[in-house]
Amino acid sequence: MFLLKYKILDFDSVIKHRDDDFIEIEGLLEITFNDKKYGDYPIDETNGSYADSLIIIWIESLLKSIVMLNEHTTIYIKDIEVYDNWIRLVRIDGQIYVNIVHAKPLCGDFFVTEHALDIVGIEWSNDETIDWNEYKREILLKSKMLLDDLTQANKSLIYNKRLREINNIIEQIIVTK
Repeated sequence: MFLLKYKILDFDSVIKHRDDDFIEIEGLLEITFNDKKYGDYPIDETNGSYADSLIIIWIESLLKSIVMLNEHTTIYIKDIEVYDNWIRLVRIDGQIYVNIVHAKPLCGDFFVTEHALDIVGIEWSNDETIDWNEYKREILLKSKMLLDDLTQANKSLIYNKRLREINNIIEQIIVTK
């Protein structure tokens, strides 16, 4: 099972946004790989605290992971909120094997292939296995939902360069299915 959840925390900033090139939205994001959860959604009900995630960067990274996994067997996605956390994705046939690794990057990229990290630890004792098609469907669905949420809140965002680039990645993935 693969699920992606997000929640925009400040819709007022979306409504008031006027930059045609850059946009980033803070919110909550959780990625579920079977019974393992990664991220900061939902809000901790006991004390009302939460950590903000940069939703657009995460969505864009997950979309790009689909493109990269069509070209590489193993990739790593940087968790921009945690210094040394990376999500390792290994695609073999119709499955993806997932784990969280702690590593020192050998370059400054958000994505790397298998030889660009100095891995110092692994979070989960076993890799989580998820279906490749389910992974793609969920990311595409939630990416489209995010774009719809943003453009419904602020119609001028349909002209935003970054959101158009995300839409282009979505279209590229759909065409290469």
